[in-house]
Amino acid sequence: NGITDDGVASLCEGLESREDGDLPLKKLDLSMNSISDEGCEFIGCLMSTCEHLTSVNLRGNCVDDAGVHALAEAMLEDECCESLEDIDLSCNDISNTGALAFLKMVSSQGCPESL
Repeated sequence: NGITDDGVASLCEGLESREDGDLPLKKLDLSMNSISDEGCEFIGCLMSTCEHLTSVNLRGNCVDDAGVHALAEAMLEDECCESLEDIDLSCNDISNTGALAFLKMVSSQGCPESL
């Protein structure tokens, strides 16, 4: 796939503008694309509006420490992780320091179950 940050911005904008009666978003699979930290900002905003979201897959993108920080901040601020069971950030550009910081931030909320 070739979804970039611009594509993620458009996708998130469309999903956020759905009517309340629309089917709830439960899984978001954007694996193996070209999404960077900027895209993670948009995804974080989307996560805060999707109370039924159980899974986010960002495997194989261009996410680094700033991107996981943006995701963690969104998860903490909006308590969106009540339903979130797993988030896949494998095969990205996240350092050990970034991974540990992400884990510390989200573990304070007790979520997600699988990283």
